[in-house]
Amino acid sequence: MLQSSATGSDSASGTADPPRVSIVVPAYNREDYLGVTVESVIGQTYRDWELVIHDDGSTDETLAIARSYTHDERVRVSTASNGGVAAARNAGYAGTDPRATYVIFLDSDDMWEPDALQTMVDSLDAHPEWVGVHCTARCVDADGELVQGDTLAEILSHRKGFENGRLVELAPDEPTHFGALVYHTWVATPGMHLIRRQFFDRVQPFEPAVAPADDADLVTRLSRHGDIGFIDRPLLRWRRHADTLTNTSVDWGRVALAVRRKTLTDQANTREQVQAMRSAYLHGVREMLLEAGKNARGALHQLVKAINLFQAFVRADLARRRPSVDG
Repeated sequence: MLQSSATGSDSASGTADPPRVSIVVPAYNREDYLGVTVESVIGQTYRDWELVIHDDGSTDETLAIARSYTHDERVRVSTASNGGVAAARNAGYAGTDPRATYVIFLDSDDMWEPDALQTMVDSLDAHPEWVGVHCTARCVDADGELVQGDTLAEILSHRKGFENGRLVELAPDEPTHFGALVYHTWVATPGMHLIRRQFFDRVQPFEPAVAPADDADLVTRLSRHGDIGFIDRPLLRWRRHADTLTNTSVDWGRVALAVRRKTLTDQANTREQVQAMRSAYLHGVREMLLEAGKNARGALHQLVKAINLFQAFVRADLARRRPSVDG
């Protein structure tokens, strides 16, 4: 049963002026990190926001820490039994003000640079044709210190994507499009991505069946409706530690294939989007085969991966052509 505690309930009920930005922080057993995350929100130079912290059935002090911030009228807390990250994001969003223009989902162990919201809001305000805007990020360790030798921001700055069946580089001032997102997850984590709310409401919410890749799936679905602007600055500090979902989930291989399949078989795809997704499958197969040729020790493993991916592609492509086929 969903419960909430809020000082700023007027905004949620629609009786006060709406915030321009809804921020959702899903949290599960994050007593060591949640406070720093929330402080990075409160410390933003941009002030016109609401924050909904959704506690996903934590068994530590996470909920108490979340509630300690409700003295700020912009902060509200909801809680429910543990349902996983996708369900928690959806539940938190359900508690936001539907009149807000933008929405963003910040993980409960990440941190924003002080001008992160201002920079993203200004960018979206200037480009009404974009469905959202994303930045780059830097990796920090469990103590919040920058990871030595981290190259994430540089990697995310050099985007590529499929256009007319070809893999091309995107210029720094070009937005990120569907063909780029099916090549690589340039939006590495939700806290990098400010979304125009009208488009978030147009697509289905985060899908628990593909968690923890539910955020990558959502970004790709959003990109069917328009491009996502790009800010070539690391406005997020992405915390990497032993308890992150990237390190603890055993489902990455399965959900990665599931997301590929649902992306290709979605009947909302344009012809160009189908071509981009088919190119992404086949490019992945080629890369695995090339890797097999370079590394004799791991050749068999890469060859098996290439065969499995190609088989998955054939099944998905058949299902796309004949939606009734169970692949």
